[in-house]
Amino acid sequence: MRWTLAISLIAALLGIALGVGLTWAELGPYALAPAQLTVDMNKLQPRAEVVGNATYDFGYMEQDARGSHTFEIRNTGEAPLKLAKGATSCKCTLSNLDHDTVQPGESAKIVLEWTASSISNDPRFRHSATIRTSDPRRPHIDLWIEGEVSRSHKLVPLDLRLPAISVGEGATAELDLYGYHGDKLTIKRQEYTDSSLASYFELRTEEMPAEQVKQERGATAGKILHVTIKPGLPLGPLLQRIRLWLDLPGDPIVEIPIEGHVSGDISIVGPRTWDSEHSLLVLGEVQRDKGAESKDLHLLVKGEHRDKIELKVVDVRPEFLQVEFEKPQSVEGAEVVKIPFTIKVPRGAPTVDHSVTIGKAGQIELETGHPTTPRLQIHVSFAVGK
Repeated sequence: MRWTLAISLIAALLGIALGVGLTWAELGPYALAPAQLTVDMNKLQPRAEVVGNATYDFGYMEQDARGSHTFEIRNTGEAPLKLAKGATSCKCTLSNLDHDTVQPGESAKIVLEWTASSISNDPRFRHSATIRTSDPRRPHIDLWIEGEVSRSHKLVPLDLRLPAISVGEGATAELDLYGYHGDKLTIKRQEYTDSSLASYFELRTEEMPAEQVKQERGATAGKILHVTIKPGLPLGPLLQRIRLWLDLPGDPIVEIPIEGHVSGDISIVGPRTWDSEHSLLVLGEVQRDKGAESKDLHLLVKGEHRDKIELKVVDVRPEFLQVEFEKPQSVEGAEVVKIPFTIKVPRGAPTVDHSVTIGKAGQIELETGHPTTPRLQIHVSFAVGK
């Protein structure tokens, strides 16, 4: 028993020593200063002062939104002021110091960030971050943030994923948008992030029946969003976002991501360097004195219009990319026309980087003469070295 007690006492003393050592290493000698000190007025001392208010009110914050505020601590003393991060009252609060030593007459900035991630019975929040100082008159400073968390809206589902979109038929989908403030939900304006494809989309809104609104806890209003994707989109991957500005507290913006793949009577097949999902040809690194070209690329056309295809290159970026088509060929045993073609990076091309991992890939746009697939886009990933 005596040995057990002795070992326990030694372990406790070691733990205390380790804690003191870690605190000293992090904050320096001023970390352990008692709250009340006798100040030697004959010695030059730092003096920590908060510039402005030590409390910042975020006001209303949308749930899951992030806010930040920069506080400033000024050294109005005559010796360098040491600063270090202390405790915070919530793990969602982050304090950053731009520098930990402040010369007399200078200031340090502290950024507090807060993510309004939850709503409790009391929507108000108030949290603090402590800054330790070497000012013997003020060994710590508490900085406060406060505000109110609330939900103004909710979108169900959060996005539209449409894996198969027929180029000749398009697609339709519905979403529910709920409001939690007032008996009306108004969309002030809308926009499409990819404006070049905006004409293929239509968003129509319908007032949500009161019975459906009541089924969503806390909701006071709602709209049903009808999204129509029109026929004729370019083949390949579809990436679009619809932004909605709502007339609600905080002026929130709702984004509707739309992802899908457009397919039709025309398709492109090729070797492993061809990514059909993203309509992407990967040529990789290209030596300037040798150039490069694709191999075994074929455009396949099925359906009643397969014999009426007239391919024309209407846009090439960068301009030195070359596209060459061969004569259409019938595929034995299938109602399909095959058109072999080649994409080239010519010798002597300028040094550029159009790899998808670094820059924007090259692009080739074709007109087809097909009534439901009037154009095709091909992306080309490559980089020309010196």
